[in-house]
Amino acid sequence: MIIATMSCGHLDIAPIPVLVVTGKREAAAQLRASAPGWVVDILLKPVSSAQLRQAVEAVLAKHQEGETDETLEKIQEQQFQLIQRLIVEGSDSLVFQTCRRLSSDRMRGRGSFAGNAPSWTEIAEWAKYEGLLDAQQARLLSRIPATRPQVLQKGVA
Repeated sequence: MIIATMSCGHLDIAPIPVLVVTGKREAAAQLRASAPGWVVDILLKPVSSAQLRQAVEAVLAKHQEGETDETLEKIQEQQFQLIQRLIVEGSDSLVFQTCRRLSSDRMRGRGSFAGNAPSWTEIAEWAKYEGLLDAQQARLLSRIPATRPQVLQKGVA
């Protein structure tokens, strides 16, 4: 499904997998008929927490599989370019925090003390505030945990 929002006069569009939970069988049938491809799954109530968790995990796995290696490579390159931009054009404080996040991500699992570095989402919001990123670029930067190993191998910072 494509969800659109308005942000500072710009239309932001994001593909988001939608899982519907409803107690109305006729609504489920109507959704299946009218929104093929938009709604990835429909669960009828009552739904146990185990069923819901399984459905969400399946949707997330399918959504991640949908990204081909070429698409993932393109996303990683864009993320790399955004990080470079933050380091080159950002304020000293933003550069410092970006480098802390990179260091923390690289050292994860090696007993790093940089665990209190800001998240990529927080850095993206900060960069938006400084006027370095728009909403779409900030969302892309916030996805780094999903693509982190390849982005970090490029040696930013």
